[in-house]
Amino acid sequence: MLLFSAPYHIYLRLLDQELAVLGLTDFAQQHLGFVTAVELPRIGARLVRGEEFGTLEARKVVISLIAPVSGQVVRVNERIRREPWFINVDPYGDGWLLEIHLEDRSELSHLVDEQTYQALASWEPATYRLQQPTLGLAALRWLRPVRPQVKAPTSFQ
Repeated sequence: MLLFSAPYHIYLRLLDQELAVLGLTDFAQQHLGFVTAVELPRIGARLVRGEEFGTLEARKVVISLIAPVSGQVVRVNERIRREPWFINVDPYGDGWLLEIHLEDRSELSHLVDEQTYQALASWEPATYRLQQPTLGLAALRWLRPVRPQVKAPTSFQ
């Protein structure tokens, strides 16, 4: 079963009742572009729902990876550490990030199915830009380009 964290653009694939794989959604990797670096936690690290567990760098933008659920890291995708761009090639396959042991299955109720996630993500126009990228994938809220407010001079001297 594939579930999505809409505000953080992280997917979760259940392997069994206690194990899950986390990865960056296809929507996020397409909008961020070519991934150049990834920092991931070590095996044994504890993830807390809503908190940063790593970073991802793409096109001179650094994004915080936010945990959609709490759990303990049991496996890290070493290929992604060596070849971070592989997230762009196969985000739902070999481009996964972590395997975790779920701490609280009730946290899964905060995630949505693929159809709901696609509906939430698709309404955001592609012409919008990433706002405050260092705040995390939750910052993938697309805003209209902002023009600087310039005050016209009142007199020329």
